Amino acid sequence: QAKNYPGCDYKGEILTPVQGIMSIPLGVASTLVLGDSSHIRWEPPFTQGITNLMECCQVKESEKLTKEAPEKQGAEVYVRMKSGEEYVSALPDVVPLTDEQVIERFSRRASERLGDIRMKKMRDMIWHLEEFESIHPLIGFLQ
Repeated sequence: QAKNYPGCDYKGEILTPVQGIMSIPLGVASTLVLGDSSHIRWEPPFTQGITNLMECCQVKESEKLTKEAPEKQGAEVYVRMKSGEEYVSALPDVVPLTDEQVIERFSRRASERLGDIRMKKMRDMIWHLEEFESIHPLIGFLQ
């Protein structure tokens, strides 16, 4: 179903994080090169291996998965090697992250970029956003 959604089939030069997040070829190529999806960079620069693999990606609509949408949001990835070997990975339905999983993922990624102390300060600020008159303190923290 995403095949026809703007930006999802894009495999050209990625200039912004939004382009990266929307690009299925970037997500698939990054996952294959990195071994999992937990460390995907959604903004440039990208390794040559990722950009080369993006160019080989083809996004195709699955009639079966399209018929199941929107109740299910599945995906299938087929990889065909130069040798002719094929590999398939399917996810019949994408289950949204729990609140705890979102917090854990945010904490892990923010800690990688900011360190544990700044991550905890930022997380505390986010938990208390309703107490701020403006978002400027949070933005200032990120600079």
